[in-house]
Amino acid sequence: MARIRFLLLVLIIFSGVGGGAREFSRLTGQAIIDGEEKKITIYNLGGSFYLDIRQAAEIYKASISWRSIARKVIFSLNNQELVFYLDRRRVDFAHHRQPLDTYYLDGRLYLPVNFFTSEDFSHLSGWESTYNPETKILDVNRIVNVLAPRIYSQKGYSRIVVELAENLSYSKKSTPAYYQVDFLRGKCRQQAWEVRDGLIKEVSLKNRGRTARLTVYLSENVREVRESYENRQFILTLYSAEEMITAPSTFTIVTSTLAVAPSATPVKKTEPEKKKIRLVIDAGHGGDDPGAIGPNGSREKDINLNIALETARLLKEDGNFEVILTRDSDVFIPLAERTNLANEKKAELFISIHCNAAFKKSTRGFEIYFLSEKASDPEAAATEILENSVVELEKKKLVKKSKVQEILWALVVNEFINESSELCSFMTGEIPPRLQTENRGVRQAGFYVLRGAQMPAVLVECGYLSNPGEEAKLRQKYYQQQISDGIYNAILKYCWRKKLL
Repeated sequence: MARIRFLLLVLIIFSGVGGGAREFSRLTGQAIIDGEEKKITIYNLGGSFYLDIRQAAEIYKASISWRSIARKVIFSLNNQELVFYLDRRRVDFAHHRQPLDTYYLDGRLYLPVNFFTSEDFSHLSGWESTYNPETKILDVNRIVNVLAPRIYSQKGYSRIVVELAENLSYSKKSTPAYYQVDFLRGKCRQQAWEVRDGLIKEVSLKNRGRTARLTVYLSENVREVRESYENRQFILTLYSAEEMITAPSTFTIVTSTLAVAPSATPVKKTEPEKKKIRLVIDAGHGGDDPGAIGPNGSREKDINLNIALETARLLKEDGNFEVILTRDSDVFIPLAERTNLANEKKAELFISIHCNAAFKKSTRGFEIYFLSEKASDPEAAATEILENSVVELEKKKLVKKSKVQEILWALVVNEFINESSELCSFMTGEIPPRLQTENRGVRQAGFYVLRGAQMPAVLVECGYLSNPGEEAKLRQKYYQQQISDGIYNAILKYCWRKKLL
């Protein structure tokens, strides 16, 4: 009955607005809030889209106060107040008054979606929003100036790097159990990461009023903690007892712009320069082949390239690796040429970076593959078909192998199957915990891009672009960085295990 009364009110009121009746419909949509999905209701009034103010308050973590006598509603967030009126189509904020096409019907106030996607609201609220009317997805991301920490575990020491969008003052507090840093005027996405690398137990980043707080929980193996802050990077380095003898006073592996201070402690004699480990990083798809496309239009090829470039940067700056990229721009490279390049350059590892897609929009998570003649399961077979479909774009088609070639190929696969499997296990141990996503495990499939690789080779599926929530995360720079950090750390651990470092 209430629904009928509501619709009748809408028809009556809108019949006199704009010279005729306006169409009204209620649509089920989705809000992706910092990567988390929430079902919402979108109201279509004559081709314009609206949110109920109560629902908007839930999305943007705001509070609302109804002033019935003054016929207004105060919408409070981010230490700001926006005033909406029940009888006047306008909004007041920050000593500014702006016309706004609001509607008050049956005790509910409806606000236009395009107000929440505006620069004015973004500046006031600290949230950035986009709305896709075709998919009915409202993508909402907090504007932050303290990015997610990047955690690197090395032999004898661990490093935490926090990048800042602007220079911020900070204060610190330390005990044997934890090291705490407060960034004044900092804003962050609240998260916690379980590390347990022998030095760090856990890292958390939380908003505390007008402060972003970084807390690093320490293990009993930590003997010293050193910090540096330069070029909007806060770097915390934790040493175990054996590393303190030769540890430099500041570290700079993250970017080439940070200067290394002279060591105040004795340094071991210079050893002959070690041969660098050569590896190939392959950004999947490219050029005419966009790969998977998400519901909000994100292209897999772009995300793959961003992650590949960041991974290559980390490896190069480490100093122990020579990195070859199959592509560093938006170009199409045939599948066979990618592994041929790795073979010609005598690479020791081949890592192909991709994002997945599925028919079920709810499917999400990280998974990784190594080569096999047959897929390990039906889902792996579906991924194999998806990734191999690019051969249709290749001018030079893949030629069917003879029986002898198939035997030789099987021998190559078996030669590196254990190493590839081991590298995969390091990847699954590093990446899903950083992303706080489902670990879909290690799988096998006959990917063309891995065939013929004469070295350990893996294909990383970073997430599912077909899932709206995961698509929103995969677009975000900090999320891509977390994936790159995980790949980098997994490669380090694999190389230590194989005594390559």
